[in-house]
Amino acid sequence: MINIIKSTFEDSINCKNEIYLKNEVYEVNTYPLKDTNNNINNTLVLMYNVTSDKISKNKLLQANKMMAIGELAAGIAHEIRNPLGIIRNHSFILRSYSNTNINKSLDYIDNAVRRASRIIDNILNFSRISGDTEEFVNIGEFIHNILELQVKNLQKQGISYKVECINNYKFLINQESLKHILINLLSNAMDAIEENGEIIVKAYEYDEGILIEFIDNGIGINAENIEKIFNPFYTSKEPGKGTGLGLYITYNEVKKLKGDISIESKLGFGTKFKVYLPAGGNSNEGSI
Repeated sequence: MINIIKSTFEDSINCKNEIYLKNEVYEVNTYPLKDTNNNINNTLVLMYNVTSDKISKNKLLQANKMMAIGELAAGIAHEIRNPLGIIRNHSFILRSYSNTNINKSLDYIDNAVRRASRIIDNILNFSRISGDTEEFVNIGEFIHNILELQVKNLQKQGISYKVECINNYKFLINQESLKHILINLLSNAMDAIEENGEIIVKAYEYDEGILIEFIDNGIGINAENIEKIFNPFYTSKEPGKGTGLGLYITYNEVKKLKGDISIESKLGFGTKFKVYLPAGGNSNEGSI
């Protein structure tokens, strides 16, 4: 702020800049005020809180990115599925003419084709826009799919993961919102661990809804920062490594589904996020 006012005095020009103050973003405009002798003795300072505008722009940008990714993923999936279909069909034909050794090789080919198909399905599920539609989601499978999208980065950082959820547990929910919640919590956990750690995701029925626990053994969060963790633009990461919107968006997605989110953390030991979501986003809010 002082530098902006100083520039206005020294250069006799209007200045415009953005400053961050207590997790809020302000647009600062300064104007030199001249007296009757044309000397600048005062500066007019106007400040506008543009936090909501910044958040809206970031959300719109993210939505446009997701739409572009969805269109790209659909095109790539179509192009890749065609040759995979040819490989699968010819593998089936070859089995009728082959011996045991060749059949073993064909098994490897079929397994690779199935794996490639699963990867394509994951990418399409991740990138599709579902709007406000609610549907029954296989929770365990959905969590695994989110984690598998980051499996290379998890392996690179030496992070193992475990999912604890009953088989074929289906829950009525907005898939797009759940996706944003899990992706942001996963990203936060990976940043907290940095390398050689563990992430555990638990999901189970609770109070006529679902409770999801996201646990990491990373660096943890000190008590004074826990109060700020869901504030917009708050980040403890190095400059350029985070927007400070990830957990803010997570909080808003949870509230949009009429749920609740809480956090337990101990510096040096790790963090646990607990997310409660009512079935179908109904009006019965639970507490955790």
